[in-house]
Amino acid sequence: MTHDNNYDNDYDNEYDTKKFPHLCIPRVHLSVTKDQVSEVMNKYSFGCIEKIEVIKKKVSNKNNDLSNMVFIYFNKWYDNDLAKSVKDRLMSGKDIKIIYDDPWYWKISAMKM
Repeated sequence: MTHDNNYDNDYDNEYDTKKFPHLCIPRVHLSVTKDQVSEVMNKYSFGCIEKIEVIKKKVSNKNNDLSNMVFIYFNKWYDNDLAKSVKDRLMSGKDIKIIYDDPWYWKISAMKM
């Protein structure tokens, strides 16, 4: 994971989603690891990742489709055009698609707290 000690001084709540979104990938294959998510997300340079959690989901759909869920927490979002546009899209309640292995992608939304 990438760590950047130059994050905003006014960062007073560990997971304050009003300042910037933390991300949720509601469905990933069981084989997806924290390292893989970190590697893919760092390629896009959205921000400095603090922590990634991979959560095992209980089977709850009619197809018995096994999958995990991923939460991505940031220390800060970077000040670049892509990060700004993605942040604005997520903060407005829309989701994004991140290609992790073309043509495969993850559908990602801002974490709701």
